[in-house]
Amino acid sequence: MKVRWLIADLGMGWAFEVAKKLGIRAACFWVPPAAYLALAFKIPQLIRDGVIDDKGWPKRQETFQLSPKMPPLHTSLIPWNKAGPPEGQPAIFKLTARHNEAKDLVEDLKKPVGQFLPEDTRCLQWLDAQPDGSVVYMAFGSFTVFDPRQFEELALGLELIGQPFLWVVRPDSPPD
Repeated sequence: MKVRWLIADLGMGWAFEVAKKLGIRAACFWVPPAAYLALAFKIPQLIRDGVIDDKGWPKRQETFQLSPKMPPLHTSLIPWNKAGPPEGQPAIFKLTARHNEAKDLVEDLKKPVGQFLPEDTRCLQWLDAQPDGSVVYMAFGSFTVFDPRQFEELALGLELIGQPFLWVVRPDSPPD
């Protein structure tokens, strides 16, 4: 059987290089927080702007913003410089910087493909009616399983914050 697709985590950039060499179409997914991905994609600009050097180290102590709708980040909190001993941090930065190369090797699709669960759009009209930045979004992915007590505690916590929220849960989660 011929391999037609490669689907891998963006962090496995080498796999996309192999797929390109073999003429295999590729798609990627991303598991860590979206803010980390946004930071990874901004690395070339952060280097050009003199915020970090080409090894990922801050050139000065300052706060910068990746996007107008994201909170500011201080250079002392850049995640690849907070992971393990200092001698290993350049390798972590290099791996993170390779996300830019890997993303350019996957197929450019206009919409996501291959979701684990069917898309449910029933919330979109309600969500569009809420003020910008007012909805708490909570999702733990399709692999997380809560026992009924944990599920109830999360539900009570969401209710107590008094904010509108959108909570994505597995279909087999404990009943509400």
